[in-house]
Amino acid sequence: MKTFIALTAFLLIGSAVFCQDADSKWVSIKNQPVFVNTVAKDFGFIRQNEKTVFKFKLKNGGNQPLLIWHVSTSCGCTLPTWTEKPIKKGKEGIVKIKYDSSEIGEFNKSAFVYTNFADKPIKLTITGTVIDSKSNTQITKRNTNFNSNIPIKH
Repeated sequence: MKTFIALTAFLLIGSAVFCQDADSKWVSIKNQPVFVNTVAKDFGFIRQNEKTVFKFKLKNGGNQPLLIWHVSTSCGCTLPTWTEKPIKKGKEGIVKIKYDSSEIGEFNKSAFVYTNFADKPIKLTITGTVIDSKSNTQITKRNTNFNSNIPIKH
């Protein structure tokens, strides 16, 4: 757990700077005029085969249109889709990550977003723990740094 917390802190501090937008908090990506709503999403505890999808929002902070060229993932259990049209200055696009929650256990998966603004991709992360769907164990939201907002089904 300490390793996870240290790794998360390193990711957030080393690759992003926090800033405040008029409507919500946005994360500024180092060396790119791109902001994201978060660089990491913790789903907490989810039941096996439960729908597990998160939409990362990307906001263009540059003067040119933002193009998302490609999104690759760390394994075949994550399926990315993204805004394919150019994103105008000040507008938002989406990178949607769907996780196949058929395997029980903890997961920590990454998506790498390649844009026209830099050679280095933007790293986005999803984490959580899949539990047996037949279990009648009461599950509660675990404490995280990512403010998981998905409802827990009982």
